[in-house]
Amino acid sequence: MWSLINSIRQFSNLPWLVLGDFNEALWQFEHFSVRQRNETQMQSFRDVLQTCDLHALGFSGVPYTYDNRREGRNNIRVRLDRALADNDWREMFGNARVSHLTSTRSDHCPISVCFSPEDCRPFHTKCLHYEICWEREPSLQEVITDAWSEGVSKSDLGEISTALHRVMTRLHSWSKVKVKNVGKELEKARKRLTSLLVSDAESSLVRQALDHLNELLYREEMLWLQRSRINWLKEGDRNTRFFHSKGVWRAKKNKISALRDASGTVHHLTNVMEQMATDYFKTLFSADPNLDHSRVTTLIQEKIGPLKAPGPDGFPARFFQRNWGLLKEEVVKAVKEFFNTGVMPAGVNETAIVLIPKVDQPIELRDYRPISLCNVLYKVVSKCLVNRLRPILDELISPNQSAFVPGRMITDNALIAFECFHSIQKNKKLSSATCAYKLDLSKAYDRVDWKFLEQSMYKLGFAHCWVNWIMSCITSVRYSVKFNGTLLSTFAPSRGLRQGDPLSPFLFLFVVDGLSLLLEERVAQGALSPVHICRRAPGISNLLFTDDTLLFFKATSEQANVVMNVLADYAWCTGQLINQEKCSIMFGEASPPDVQESVRSVLQVGSTSFDDKYLGFPTPEGRMNKGKFQSLQEKLCKRIMQWGENFLSSGGKEILIKAVLQAITVYVMGIFKLPDSICDELTKLTRNFWWGSEKGKRKAHWKSWDCITKPKHCGGLGFRDFRLFNQALLARQAWRLIENPHSLCVQVLKAKYYPNGSLIDTSFGGNASSGWRAIEYGLELLKKGLI
Repeated sequence: MWSLINSIRQFSNLPWLVLGDFNEALWQFEHFSVRQRNETQMQSFRDVLQTCDLHALGFSGVPYTYDNRREGRNNIRVRLDRALADNDWREMFGNARVSHLTSTRSDHCPISVCFSPEDCRPFHTKCLHYEICWEREPSLQEVITDAWSEGVSKSDLGEISTALHRVMTRLHSWSKVKVKNVGKELEKARKRLTSLLVSDAESSLVRQALDHLNELLYREEMLWLQRSRINWLKEGDRNTRFFHSKGVWRAKKNKISALRDASGTVHHLTNVMEQMATDYFKTLFSADPNLDHSRVTTLIQEKIGPLKAPGPDGFPARFFQRNWGLLKEEVVKAVKEFFNTGVMPAGVNETAIVLIPKVDQPIELRDYRPISLCNVLYKVVSKCLVNRLRPILDELISPNQSAFVPGRMITDNALIAFECFHSIQKNKKLSSATCAYKLDLSKAYDRVDWKFLEQSMYKLGFAHCWVNWIMSCITSVRYSVKFNGTLLSTFAPSRGLRQGDPLSPFLFLFVVDGLSLLLEERVAQGALSPVHICRRAPGISNLLFTDDTLLFFKATSEQANVVMNVLADYAWCTGQLINQEKCSIMFGEASPPDVQESVRSVLQVGSTSFDDKYLGFPTPEGRMNKGKFQSLQEKLCKRIMQWGENFLSSGGKEILIKAVLQAITVYVMGIFKLPDSICDELTKLTRNFWWGSEKGKRKAHWKSWDCITKPKHCGGLGFRDFRLFNQALLARQAWRLIENPHSLCVQVLKAKYYPNGSLIDTSFGGNASSGWRAIEYGLELLKKGLI
């Protein structure tokens, strides 16, 4: 079959759709069975799709299309049938929708591709946005200056917001007259250039036509760059087709075409889904300094991404950066006025909620992550507060929390957690048997109780004016859901923190730190027994990275009851909701089955594994073999399949490999030594993507990969050797342990592995965790560098 698909691509460049039973899955998560699917066969399927530039169209319905209808462990469900298309076909039929239908007799589900037109919907607010391609028009600055200069003085943020609205309205009126449709203008420019060349016109006319064509091509590139949200490629070779493909793919992925309500009914009508979205988030968010010009200028010019998605006012940070000379005096004055009065004017804190899919095939609103798009004016105020808060967090937040606190890293929690897992699994004594409880908080940011947050800040010693600034920022917000590009009606929340507000991650630390303090209080009272990985090590009762929470306690029903009481108190005070269905627990060999069952019964949790993940790292249960890192290989495959290698220039591919593909591996490589077989697979994927394919066939590899991975001054391209890079990252981790001797992570590791000496001088023994063995591997390289 793979040869047939390849041959079709070689002899035809027409847009095409491939639909039917492929008798193979793409990914392991599409195979629902106790047995693992053959990875080599799935990789062959993925290779064909990448070579032929075929992409999945998504689907609605059950996640599998084949069911052998057997019972128990013999049951196999897998997604074998699917609809695939190339980019040209997807652009022609952007409204195509794939459905998995039900079958009463066959073991395969029928699948259908529908081409339904957009249904009529009531009028909603149109989203106006600042287009960066406008900056090529000479008259743009004059329009902005005239619109900004009109009206009364701009002494506070509310008047600034009104002036920005006037500027945006004027810009869109101007753009309808001055800025032509780029696609149509390009077509005209190409025809004119062709006619000049055919008629043997004067060279000056040809040069003018060429310059005009290049200008239009640049505008088209900027247009699609802004829509693609690509941040790794700023300037260089023109990659318009890639940006266009990425923009179309984003629009397709983020479009909501179906939603299931609480009764199980699936809706497709836009007006019904829009009302469902507004009602859902209304319910979710409803409760049961002295500044100077230089600071604000730094925030505007350096700390806010120029092309980040704008808030409801439509202005990205680039607009302020480009026009800062005109806007500076009024904006700085207005920000100062907020800190003098503590009042956030209406309109400044309006926020658009965009829905980002959390799963591959979302069907319910809870399958989407609500990200808040704030106006740049508000972000300036928010970032001013963040810059003053960040330096003191280390004194306020418990050492068990490693998120957003300067000097702490996510890898600290991971290393400590893996040592605790290792201790739990290796412990043979029933009297000291412990367990690890992985907690899941449902919509943690969205459910934060404002009163609890306010009282927490007062208890921590913050001044009244500071608390007033913070509460003004979070209580003055007004939401409107952005549904398929349309802003719906506005509503006011009465709880929650916004994902997208620079302040939210830091404020959430105050909320979740309450849980850590409650648990430590129970430990001090003797009601809870934390994990000690060795006799000299500090006790670990909890580890937190924002809302990712691990609890450690003695594996008894009595201590499980203490944990449940603590969680109930915490949830009642903060508004948080524990999602029992997604919580999981890990026991060691020392815990008998009846003890495990009693603890699970108290905690109301069924899962006894962590789904092989903690903070995105594979959980080191058993041997760290190739299968543990299979997801890393799949991540690279998915990225490559999404991009479409034929749309990128060589320069674009080089930057993409360095900034994205090889960067994906950094996170896991900083903790674990990858098996050589995984490094070889990652190298193969990168190599094949670099050399590319044409008409279903791989292109020749003109240089050995060893030459390509050499630095540029040695004749290579500077691509990383995954094995060497892995060891370098682990050496950096070892160096960090030397440089931060007072961190909780170092205290734990030092107590077990080098209690009487330094890390450099330690001798490595047995009974080491996989995390520590990786540090040993990195230390080999570090010692060579220290000689």
